Formats: sequence, structure tokens, C-alpha cells
Amino acid sequence: MSASTASSTDRPAVTAVHLFVRSLSPDVDGGRVEEIVARLDDLAEPIDATVHVWGNAVGLEGPLAKTPSARFVLEEVADFRDWADRNGAELVGFETREANCAFTDRNCRMLCLPTVALAATHGDDLVAVAPVRLDGDLVTVDDLLSAVIPARKPLPAR
Repeated sequence: MSASTASSTDRPAVTAVHLFVRSLSPDVDGGRVEEIVARLDDLAEPIDATVHVWGNAVGLEGPLAKTPSARFVLEEVADFRDWADRNGAELVGFETREANCAFTDRNCRMLCLPTVALAATHGDDLVAVAPVRLDGDLVTVDDLLSAVIPARKPLPAR
């Protein structure tokens, strides 16, 4: 799905969206995360939405990488990479870096994470991830949400 082709006929069959953010503070990045979280309210039933806070990076080695929180993030990103490989996409904002760890005075490898990312699933199957580059187009979290959210919320039954 490219940003330019996200129409009602090619929306992924989505049962849940999972938003990953660095912070839940309303003053971070000009309120962009707050706006995205507010858009989750526009999701039609039965699409479930979850919000996960994942920080700006996760260690790839050592005791911190073995914690349940780090394993969760690393497993999610591994699933994102598998999806990207299967769909000819490139994850954007996920970078492996080496840095000097101030506490241990040794170099450590870490995975830097984007400020915001979105995964859309159908049951247990990952059907879309953002941000990615697909067919030369950048597909943002907003693009993916627009593809998932119907043009209008259905009217309540009377």
C-alpha cells in the first residue's frame, strides 16, 4: 500500500492497531502523538487499539536486552522487519547504532526507534506497518491510519 493508493478498496483487513510511541507527554513533538492517539477514537468497531511506550532505543546485548520489556520491543521490531521483507518495504526510523555506554565505559549496540510507529493486524497476522518506504513512497503513520479508518464512523443503530 503506498500513500497515494490508500483507498477504500485496498484497505488492509484490520482487526487491531498497535501504536508505539516514545512518550505519552502531551508536549512532546508539538502534540503530534496526542493527535494520533485522538485519531484512534475514530476507529470503527471491531478494531481494537493499543498504545505502547517504547522509549528512544533498546539495547541489543547485555542484561537490559534480556528484560521482558526489551524482548517485547525486539520481537515486535523483528516481526516488522519480517513483514517489510515479505512486502518489499523498508522500515524507516529503525537504526542500529553503536555508542559508548556512560555507565560501563564500553561500546554497546542499540536499536534506535522512531518517535511513533503503527502496526495493523488481522487476528495474529501483521498486515501493515508504518513508517516504511514502499515502492519509493514514504508511508507514514498518518497514511496507515487513514487507510484503516473508514471515511466516516458508522451511525449508531437505532
